[in-house]
Amino acid sequence: MPRRIAFTIPAERDLSHLSHENRERVRLALQRFVTEQVGDFKRLRGRDDEWRLRVGDLRVLCRPEGDHESGTLAVIRVLPRDRAYRE
Repeated sequence: MPRRIAFTIPAERDLSHLSHENRERVRLALQRFVTEQVGDFKRLRGRDDEWRLRVGDLRVLCRPEGDHESGTLAVIRVLPRDRAYRE
């Protein structure tokens, strides 16, 4: 699994709109997934190499970049479930 986490500008903006508690939940869930491969991480159908990590009612949309051992997990968006899949 990727070793680094990189946030896109839209993902950083999404995080800034969340409460401090939810922001920390997302960061901890991402870190736990990268280090321990634990979490509800699933590939999205109909999207090119896009995945989602479920954190409560939030969906973290991601795209792995590079190889599995030393690559980066690019966080594309962090949205509530009802808005995450509209694009």
